[in-house]
Amino acid sequence: MKIIAVASLKGGVGKTTLAVNLALNQSVKTLAVDFDPQSSMTDFFLRNIDPAVIEKGNAWHFLIERKEFSECVYSNLFTDTLPAVPALHMVGFEMASDPSALLRLHKEFSSLPYEAV
Repeated sequence: MKIIAVASLKGGVGKTTLAVNLALNQSVKTLAVDFDPQSSMTDFFLRNIDPAVIEKGNAWHFLIERKEFSECVYSNLFTDTLPAVPALHMVGFEMASDPSALLRLHKEFSSLPYEAV
């Protein structure tokens, strides 16, 4: 599995645009993961899903509350998406108390049925 991260501390540099285009241009089964509290990629891929539904299962729930992946991912015409919510701005504080969080996240992503994340 390929895991491609698009990250920068600076805003307005095209991270979301690049991530959306990478997700759309994969010729393999792809999961688009939105960890940005601004939720622009979520809005792009899941515009037709009621925000109240997304509030019940999203990246926050997957990372912090350890909900099942199937409860937090949504499919659309282009790709599957793990959506973001504004509460993600606090995820760093939550995960700081769990030193193995990043290793667990990599392990969980590696076990998913996708060829690219």
